[in-house]
Amino acid sequence: MASEIELKTGRLGEFLDRHHLDGVLLTMRSNFAWITGGKINRIPNISPVGVASILATRDGKRICLANHIEAPRMKGEELVGTGIETIEFPWYDGAAGQKVVRDAIGGLKIAADSETFGLHLPAMPGEFTALRWELTEPEIDR
Repeated sequence: MASEIELKTGRLGEFLDRHHLDGVLLTMRSNFAWITGGKINRIPNISPVGVASILATRDGKRICLANHIEAPRMKGEELVGTGIETIEFPWYDGAAGQKVVRDAIGGLKIAADSETFGLHLPAMPGEFTALRWELTEPEIDR
């Protein structure tokens, strides 16, 4: 039986193929939770946008991008045991954050679910939310 992450990686791969993308940058709380198996990227506020992002690619690679304040929590609490690498950037330097994200993306064609980093990446096709509609067994159990 495939794991939750394997199933989601398969769904993501099909989505990427349909939209001719190499990956997605997920910062919205719902999308971050979906791709990480229920992990949380929020702080106590009402914003639908979280404080950390996941770069998820066709090959199953997932990288967390977070500022120096949130990165230790992501590494030490939320993402422990997931195999997701965390890359940090200074919270006070938007240009440095943009550079870190640009470097992580490299030459890949990436769509984003928010404009958090100001990189003007292509917007996430609306169909992405449909990937979350069918729950996996672990999601049902959780």
